[in-house]
Amino acid sequence: MSGSLDKAQLMEMLKALNEDQHVDEADADRIMKGADKRGNGKIDMEEVYPALALWYQIDDKDLEEDNLVIVKATGCHMKGGCVIL
Repeated sequence: MSGSLDKAQLMEMLKALNEDQHVDEADADRIMKGADKRGNGKIDMEEVYPALALWYQIDDKDLEEDNLVIVKATGCHMKGGCVIL
């Protein structure tokens, strides 16, 4: 109810999105590092979207290399531009 997620709460959210599969602490650390732009050790409301974008980028190749792309919390993130319908 604080409006932000600490690492343990982030891991629980990711676990729920991962069909209740374990989430590695190293993956959570990478997401926190990439999405926590305020540097307060928490994922605030406006940092949730970038955190989820980072989560869905992780695959086995990313575990070997640092290939995650940091996205902005607001605005269009599509390479071809955004269209409002």
